[in-house]
Amino acid sequence: MTPEPQADQGLEPADDVRVERLEVTGTPVAPDLSRLPRPRRPLGRPLGGARILLVAPTYPATRRSSRDVAAAPYQVAAARRLAQVAERVTVLTAARPGDPALGEAPGGRRVVGEDGDVTVVRHRLAVPRRFDGAALARYEFTFVRRVGRSPVLDAPDVVVGVTPTVGAAVAAARLARHFDARLLIVVQDVLSADPRSGGAVRAVLNRAEGIALREADEVAVEHAFLRAGVRAHGVDADRIHVVANPRASTPLERSAARHRLGWPAADLLAVRTGPLMSEPAAGTLLRAARLLAHRGGRPRLVLVGEGRRHEGLRAAAEGLSGVGFVTPPDSATYPYLLAAADVLVVTEPPDRPDPAALGRLLAGLAAGRPVVAALHADGKAAAEAARAGTAVRVVAPDAPAALADALADLADDASRAAMAATAEEFARARLHGPAAGERLERLVESMLWRGRSDASDGEHPE
Repeated sequence: MTPEPQADQGLEPADDVRVERLEVTGTPVAPDLSRLPRPRRPLGRPLGGARILLVAPTYPATRRSSRDVAAAPYQVAAARRLAQVAERVTVLTAARPGDPALGEAPGGRRVVGEDGDVTVVRHRLAVPRRFDGAALARYEFTFVRRVGRSPVLDAPDVVVGVTPTVGAAVAAARLARHFDARLLIVVQDVLSADPRSGGAVRAVLNRAEGIALREADEVAVEHAFLRAGVRAHGVDADRIHVVANPRASTPLERSAARHRLGWPAADLLAVRTGPLMSEPAAGTLLRAARLLAHRGGRPRLVLVGEGRRHEGLRAAAEGLSGVGFVTPPDSATYPYLLAAADVLVVTEPPDRPDPAALGRLLAGLAAGRPVVAALHADGKAAAEAARAGTAVRVVAPDAPAALADALADLADDASRAAMAATAEEFARARLHGPAAGERLERLVESMLWRGRSDASDGEHPE
């Protein structure tokens, strides 16, 4: 077991490295990182001897919801991949009160655990019900104040901040400053562009995000379409690298996955994971399920999730033989759930895009499964679905009849097989194999040897 970090080895507030409070009234104030000189010296250290500190908004433990597992895979995959080659990888992250991963945190604030060779330091942090307005600003400020001052065992050579929370990027920049380390920020989304954040909050987040991104030695984006948002913050194009999620490279067999889960081998199953974002979203699924039932109940719709809306949908679907409900799996079981599906279903609420839909879509494609997706045409998930070609059938998010039609069409074995083959080809090209993990390793290693990385995006498709 890795010993717990000692307080005297930690990071104490310093006059020359200070994170200012994010104000949401009066004149917006962002952390002033631009006044601090960026280190330029090459470290000349091989990746095998490097100490890496990764700052992330979440890091799923053994018992988390399917939404957490699908929406936050980058930090887990990246940490595990880097731990295979680096001397030490430590993750600083937050966990909401009541999270089993916290256990009995010392002082009710912090607990140290392990994920294989990765040391994980989780800080208790209240998460608002809605990420908007003053609640969002308070969350980001508290993340920076608490996680950005976390004690660590060894001074890192490279600090990696993973968005979409601005607080993770700012905390990573502060830690890199304090330890005179290289800074890499991984962009999964540009949060300051979220229309749910109001004027003053958006101004604060936009400035803080831009300062942190410009401060970074290198910026990695998980998808090529994120380049434009990063460039808008004034980051040079040659410092932006497309580094896809280093997911597992071997899709699981359907029969083995069904056996692991105890699911019947012969049933044709369409599986949807994640929370229901609104009552209309639940209504769309219920109406689609009823239409499928009238057509013979193939495929059977399996809804994986929990919460008030899931319970309401379960009650409304009572008596429908073509609908099943499953409790969210832990992170180790989640890949088997995807592999056990004949078809994966991804839906967005009728009134707005769901930021988590992209992660669920990519998880399904990485598993080599056909996907039926009810998406907004102008959303990021729809853009990625278009890149996946015939592996995904897209319908409108407020069209239960179209959703039912698309699912019913996939009762045909040949249609499913053709879509699955396209999904596997897409995953090999964009999501799988050593390529994604090697890009991340090459980028980090280049940062260790040079003041600026010359790692390229290789042949990663745009």
